[in-house]
Amino acid sequence: MLSIAADQYYLIGWKQLDLKKIEVAANLFPLDRVIALGPAQYYVVKNYPSEEALSYINKGLIYDPNAVDLLQAKMTYSLMLGKQKDATEAYKRLIVIAPKIAEIKNLK
Repeated sequence: MLSIAADQYYLIGWKQLDLKKIEVAANLFPLDRVIALGPAQYYVVKNYPSEEALSYINKGLIYDPNAVDLLQAKMTYSLMLGKQKDATEAYKRLIVIAPKIAEIKNLK
């Protein structure tokens, strides 16, 4: 039953670009990776670096530490916000799990 409610909140949240509804979905049914990472993905799609965005991205990385898109966003947003240590941490993880992606090739 919770999965059905989570699906509805998730779909409506994305349709309306409403982070609160996407968060409700993630809290209702965190077993589904897509739903659980929804709040972090919201900030990847929004593509606007901020402390709040990094906070959500870091929460998503706790759920899935190998999410390449979240690691790329963490690296990029951290650099843009002047957080060299966090950017380097994300970069080092990306080298291990996705050494062939374009951003990593360009940084070597």
